[in-house]
Amino acid sequence: MEFIKYQIELFSTPVAGHQQPFYYHFLVLLFGCFPFSFFALRIIFFSSERSLGFQGVMRILFWVVLILFTIVSTKIVHYSSLAYFPLSYLASIEIQKLQFGKKLSILFKTIFIAFTFIMTLGLTIPIFTLVAQPKIMYESIHDSYIQEIMNTPLDWIGFEYLIPLLILVGSILFIILSSKRLIQGVLIYLAFSGMFFLFSARLILPKIDFLLQGHLIQFYESISLDKKYISTVGFKSYAHYFYAKTDQLTKADQLKTKKLEILNTQFDVGSFHDLTKSQKNKYSSHVVNWMADGNIDRPCYFVTKSNRPIRQLEQNKNLQIVYNKLGYKIFKRNIE
Repeated sequence: MEFIKYQIELFSTPVAGHQQPFYYHFLVLLFGCFPFSFFALRIIFFSSERSLGFQGVMRILFWVVLILFTIVSTKIVHYSSLAYFPLSYLASIEIQKLQFGKKLSILFKTIFIAFTFIMTLGLTIPIFTLVAQPKIMYESIHDSYIQEIMNTPLDWIGFEYLIPLLILVGSILFIILSSKRLIQGVLIYLAFSGMFFLFSARLILPKIDFLLQGHLIQFYESISLDKKYISTVGFKSYAHYFYAKTDQLTKADQLKTKKLEILNTQFDVGSFHDLTKSQKNKYSSHVVNWMADGNIDRPCYFVTKSNRPIRQLEQNKNLQIVYNKLGYKIFKRNIE
């Protein structure tokens, strides 16, 4: 029953801050499945197949997934992942037609290259700014959290901003070869796109990941073996559950007992999933209040963002700051 209630909540309200515009999954599929998304466009909307064959089933599956998760209020990038399969299948049908003599129109080639150029530019400019001109980004952004992140020194090689050009070069070579040597064109595109993802995963993404949460994760790992209670305050995250290795609460833990007490006395329910969205926020406040001032049996950690000061924690004499860098501030309360 709790599972069903949670699914209804995901459908009817944006959960955990995952509120996106209605066209969100259209963009996810257009950019995320490029270039298949371009080849599949015509057959998705117009198909010469009259009977309900496998192609028709794939079109139905695609539209059911896309329409369903467009209606769903909680929009997360992987929700439309089931559409990847029918989209790829429909695109492969169009690519197969090229092998049997169909020609790509000038309009398609122009739009295809233009879209690839825009996408490449959208990746190259931010990476170039990070690698070669971080001061430009620092001066143009007035958010203190982002500015502190931008001040973090990173050991860039220097050519990382050129990596997105692999996609553009691969796309141009594919278009050139598609009319006469399709297989070679496809293989070349796959090789260039493969190099793009390989170099990005090796040289760019680890540094960006370190910028965003690297030091914070190191702190989590440093307390991972300790018995403690830890909670984010003012924002949502799952990182502390994994890297700080929060253990499963039992009835012997006072936090478990207090949570059940809050649910019963303050909201007259037996489960967290029975609460409404506003009630969940109030419930979290009650839990944080107890961790900050109640009779605790473990040290408590409160993770906040520096640009969102929590007055309740800042003014609490029971707490001490144990971490304050790169946009995050962590308070700790020891057992008295």
